[in-house]
Amino acid sequence: MKEDDRITAERLTRDTRLCYERFKQENPDIVKTQNEAAKEWLLNPERIDSIAKAITQLIFRDGPIEDVHGKSKTLDDKAMKEINIYMVNHIAGLLSYIHAGNWVQLVALVEYFKQYCNDWNPAEPETSVIDFLFYEQLRLKKT
Repeated sequence: MKEDDRITAERLTRDTRLCYERFKQENPDIVKTQNEAAKEWLLNPERIDSIAKAITQLIFRDGPIEDVHGKSKTLDDKAMKEINIYMVNHIAGLLSYIHAGNWVQLVALVEYFKQYCNDWNPAEPETSVIDFLFYEQLRLKKT
């Protein structure tokens, strides 16, 4: 999320964030129960397809690649579809290994690929879009 968009998102969801934080403090048991239900929902293997597609949309499709796709003559809709399918299938593969508890294979994957990306900048967890979508869904809509 670009800095201007982040500022706008925080302004739009400010009141909802404050209400939710107060709700969490006043109702810790409800929040814990809801979080456990969400965890169970996410860990259901039948949801791998929708989760993989949502993750692809979040980290890939709504990112810089969309700008490249819009301006490129070689990255046409057919190529984008092929890339999206590749992303979704590989994320689904990771999720299926997580669900199956194939931890050794996942560590082997990380150990193999980290040799190619050790020179990259350190990862900085980006959660602003996730937070915005969560608070935006909680926000009271004026009818």
